[in-house]
Amino acid sequence: MPEIIVYSKTNNEKFNPNIIFSDIKGNTYALEKNHFYIAEKLKPELKKGFETYSSESIFVATINDNSKISHLTFIEKRISPKVDKFIKNNHQNSAKQNYALIINKVANFVMSKFSLLNSQGSELEWPYDNETHFSALIKKQQLELNNKLICSNTYLPLSCSLTLINRLAIGLGNESIYETGIFFHPIYGIPYIPASSIKGVVRNYFLDRYFQLTDKEINENNERADKDKITPEKKAFHDAGFCFLFGADKDSITGARQGAIVFMDSFPDENLNIEPDIVNPHYKNYYDDIEGNTPPGDWMNPVPIIFLTATGATFEFTILGKKY
Repeated sequence: MPEIIVYSKTNNEKFNPNIIFSDIKGNTYALEKNHFYIAEKLKPELKKGFETYSSESIFVATINDNSKISHLTFIEKRISPKVDKFIKNNHQNSAKQNYALIINKVANFVMSKFSLLNSQGSELEWPYDNETHFSALIKKQQLELNNKLICSNTYLPLSCSLTLINRLAIGLGNESIYETGIFFHPIYGIPYIPASSIKGVVRNYFLDRYFQLTDKEINENNERADKDKITPEKKAFHDAGFCFLFGADKDSITGARQGAIVFMDSFPDENLNIEPDIVNPHYKNYYDDIEGNTPPGDWMNPVPIIFLTATGATFEFTILGKKY
């Protein structure tokens, strides 16, 4: 008999014999009641999971020949079989689990909401302490990088260290089932600042500092179609120095070219810590009302959204300048 993923199509607060389920294609299924209930009472062995049922709970359902559900398994954790096997085989190292794996591959669904839990079902805690020397990782990477640079004789490295004075939120806009994202290195499992983000910040600084639009250009833009409007980037692409440093497309003054500066990922030292922070929208109903009929009012309940931040660490930044 086939197994499919289903969710409740009826807004019931408690699990009951008359619930109708739906799959992702919109097909609906009723319960084969005698498989779940005895004299209108839920079978004792089924209480786990169904007691925490909500209208947003998700199940694996077995569909019988009558197109009814003969068995349901409550999904507490969204996890692929390979990842589940890996975690079970490495349970003795659970304190040192890879955060990237937990955040991006394991998802706990509890009481209609995804929750940050570890593989044992406890609240997720930062699994590393000051004995985990991320600085050794940085030094190793720098050594390997320097060796490659010496052999290639193509780039000159320039490095500096910057210490966080407040919480670092990086990757909040990433796709995530936890409403907000964070950049974790896929291999090392620690927060890091991707090279693309560093280059974007530096590049935008140059655009903002040297290529802002004049009042005349702003006024001229009011008469132009969107595709013809002057932008700081278009102005920068007419500057050979900017194109030389950061690269440019075929329509620039230099034509398509690579930039002379290469930005490297930035990693933290061993003082890294992970702390939660929140954004707290107070007027969710007002923001959700696209018709504009709901005013923002103090009677609305705030909806805290928790996200993860990095604190306390010193990050190593390295750029490479191409030799000419």
